Amino acid sequence: MSKIIFSALFSLIYTKIFIYSPEELKSEIENRYSNHGVKFKQAGLTNLPIGSIMNGKVIYYPYINGTCSFNYSLISNYDIEASNAYFLLVDSSECSIAVQARNAHSAGAAALIISDESIEQSDYAVSIENESKINKEIPIYIISGDDGNLIKKYTNDSSYEVILSLTFEKIEPIVNRKINYTIWMSSGDLQFSRFIYEFYDTAIKLSEKQASFVPHYAHFSCYKCKYRGYQEPHPDCLSGGRYCARDPDFSGPFTGRDVVTEDLRQICIFRLYKDYKLWYRYMKKRYEMCPNDFSDKCSDALMSAVNLNRKNITKCMEDSFDKNRPMIDDNFLLSKEKLEWGKLDLIYFPALIVNNITYRGDWDILGIKNALCEGFNEESKPDLCLIPEKEISEKYVIEGWMALAITVIVISIIIFFLIVYRLWVRREAKSQVNYHISSYFMIKNDH
Repeated sequence: MSKIIFSALFSLIYTKIFIYSPEELKSEIENRYSNHGVKFKQAGLTNLPIGSIMNGKVIYYPYINGTCSFNYSLISNYDIEASNAYFLLVDSSECSIAVQARNAHSAGAAALIISDESIEQSDYAVSIENESKINKEIPIYIISGDDGNLIKKYTNDSSYEVILSLTFEKIEPIVNRKINYTIWMSSGDLQFSRFIYEFYDTAIKLSEKQASFVPHYAHFSCYKCKYRGYQEPHPDCLSGGRYCARDPDFSGPFTGRDVVTEDLRQICIFRLYKDYKLWYRYMKKRYEMCPNDFSDKCSDALMSAVNLNRKNITKCMEDSFDKNRPMIDDNFLLSKEKLEWGKLDLIYFPALIVNNITYRGDWDILGIKNALCEGFNEESKPDLCLIPEKEISEKYVIEGWMALAITVIVISIIIFFLIVYRLWVRREAKSQVNYHISSYFMIKNDH
């Protein structure tokens, strides 16, 4: 397991996108980014050969009216030799990244490049839960609308052939005596809430001398709200649509705005107390008491359960808005989160960053624990990292079997009582029938 995590975290492949031809486009991009290649956010990464370079012709495919319909015959019209790779360039649409990746892979593309105007706003944030079926066969990159339009200008001109170079470079491990790690998340992600609950025992074993932790929260913006100047409330957003989250229960009583409000509350808890163990206790208690509840009643009970000062936290939340209109006014704490998120090359959350290296692997206890442990140098590894993985695995296997056994026992008891109840009902019914028959004959004999 450790070898797998080491490969996933500290043998990371860092990708760069360069223009190979034509020279005119290459010159424009180099002037724009000082010869550092096309700027992008990475949505998917496959097991690609480290140190290699992949060149490919760019083919632009226009999705019809922003829909997911894909006409493979249009791709076959291009002059592509079977031995040559090509990269599919598309505009962002209502079609999910997962579906676009599947279309591109089915069409034989070696990579998918999505041109998206919204990436320029530095708040492109998508929950892994929403894109869990994303295609892992080809790399996926999201570039700015400006860069996409520039590339399309040359692909639409038949006198040019646009060739991109993708380079895959190895990132060397960064190890220290003390690790710094951050997690980007959303309180509306129930699967992640469960992970934090299960990860609690592992997290609090790391002392402040061993680890520095900061939680961060990823949100997206309502672009229609932007054009209205963020002056109208939105049910899934705060600050007129600047900070939004997915509706956690769709037709239920809660909205994305409630999720963002809970995120803000957790930001204030960490900001006021500066105690990551206290933050973990709050998160653990939240999963235990009301994981799907975003009401004030739930939050008040949670803060009381972990001895937090509700008045101070509420004041922190209220003071973080420019004025006193949380539905409309900007929020400086959420704005800082948005700014930090924009500095990363990520679009998916939850995301773990250890010593400035992004972890790309499964969100399970062993994987994350090993990712944290690999951030320590050999002399400073804490006791937590010296526990054999077999013991940890066995612990969770035993706990899993115990949970299964308890479930089976409870179901068996319910079935037993249902059977007993059913037999009792039958016996009572039979007794009543016999009674009425006897009464009938007694009445008949009297006559």
